[in-house]
Amino acid sequence: MPLRSRRSCFCSPSLSRRRFLVLVGAAVCSVAALPPLSADGGGFDTDALDIHEVPVPVRGLPRPLEGLTIAHITDTHLGKLGRLEKQVITAVQAQNPAVIVLTGDVLGSRWALPALAEFCHALTAPGRHVLAVRGNHDVATHVPLSDLHALYRRAGARLLVNEHCVLDAGLAIVGTEDSVTKHYDLRRALQGLPATPVRIHLSHAPAVFDWTHGPTASFALCLAGHTHGGQIRLPFFPPIVPWGAGPRFVAGWYPDTRMGPAYVSRGIGTSGIPLRFNCPPELPFLRLTRA
Repeated sequence: MPLRSRRSCFCSPSLSRRRFLVLVGAAVCSVAALPPLSADGGGFDTDALDIHEVPVPVRGLPRPLEGLTIAHITDTHLGKLGRLEKQVITAVQAQNPAVIVLTGDVLGSRWALPALAEFCHALTAPGRHVLAVRGNHDVATHVPLSDLHALYRRAGARLLVNEHCVLDAGLAIVGTEDSVTKHYDLRRALQGLPATPVRIHLSHAPAVFDWTHGPTASFALCLAGHTHGGQIRLPFFPPIVPWGAGPRFVAGWYPDTRMGPAYVSRGIGTSGIPLRFNCPPELPFLRLTRA
């Protein structure tokens, strides 16, 4: 099994929005009382992208899939392409993953559609698969699904709406809609799924990986975002995670969910306030290996 991420051991129940605002207020007050920052930004790591590799052992992995790399991008909350998004594009071009998945909350508003198109186009490359699912913020923009489908298609990507697709060498990607806004339908996404040696589940919010209701399904890997890893991490305070994260998911590697091993990314952007503290954005590259 992969080494457990040092960030995956933080467990916190989802907090109410009122409690969230109270703790964020405490965070802002505490931050204001800190000494001046050093040149490297100190704990303010909003733009300090953490790029790293996560090995994912898979039993029975076909040899053609050995070493296949998946770039996991989530929670960009795009407004326009700035410094952080350009870091993501540069890292993807350098690592050259075979698959890129965007697990929701890609849009910051409906006015960010041109930025999303530019971002996706910059991520594409010959032979590379770029797949996306929606998050609760994407749903809240009220951009029609038909428009999103068309935008992703023109940019060389594909939006999965409670459906699956089979890629090279029997790799199946099952993409589900957002559970927070009650659009999640795994049963529908699994309909007609052929027997493939490797199945990967994309969901925006990770709580679904532990759900005891719904269809029984197992995956070689489950990927989600939504939590931002807490976004603002103060000493002696538990991570603040939104509803839909479940009672234990914050960030990192979770080897024992009901659906199989999962990786929950801290994501790229911010929500609520444009600040991260002791919780840098991340771009994980997940590499399939033989168990």
